Amino acid sequence: MSSFVNLTMELILSDTRPAVVRALRATVGHLQIPDARRVVIRIDDSPVSRWDDDGVCFVNGGNALGTMRGQLDRELSRLVPGAEADVEKVVQMYGETSRSGVKHLPLFSALLSPSSPRSRWLLTAPCMYVSESRELRGTRNAFHATHTALSLIQEANRAGARIRRVVMTGICTGKGRMNRDDAASQMADAFRAVFIDDNMVVDPKQAQHPRLMLNPQYTV
Repeated sequence: MSSFVNLTMELILSDTRPAVVRALRATVGHLQIPDARRVVIRIDDSPVSRWDDDGVCFVNGGNALGTMRGQLDRELSRLVPGAEADVEKVVQMYGETSRSGVKHLPLFSALLSPSSPRSRWLLTAPCMYVSESRELRGTRNAFHATHTALSLIQEANRAGARIRRVVMTGICTGKGRMNRDDAASQMADAFRAVFIDDNMVVDPKQAQHPRLMLNPQYTV
């Protein structure tokens, strides 16, 4: 079954760092989506706030604790009012518990938080456990986080969410300190998996909580 839904969706990779933008254009920018009328990819060097509009979903490749304290986090909290409180609530209600007793989202899960009114969304797709800078070189974290995020967006649209625009920056290229070329290549692999190979993440736990897609099989 095709993963495409019956609406045009614009995928914006928006990053103010020139080197990240160049890497994304050299990888994701070369993808040939089979149905370009339904899925449009744009790569831009503007801040994410440029793309604020009805029907937009901002992707935050943050940390598993759900904390939003960085510069991009604060901007996304402003663009999607109430999303940070929703993330914290879901972490406490549905998150997993570490050996030290800390509640967290599983790495490479995806949480979709709507604003009120429901014309904007924040999708939290943790690619690292803690909020401090962490070296992710040599991992596939950018692929798994992007793959899960795109899969959940497709599932949400199938359920009637009508997300028309998805905005994300370079995943793992901030505090994750992943090499920008490696991160962009992994993101391209995730785009290819979802929109070309129709290889979406599926997890039975999705039915238990529609906004939380878990991928316990993936580890750092």
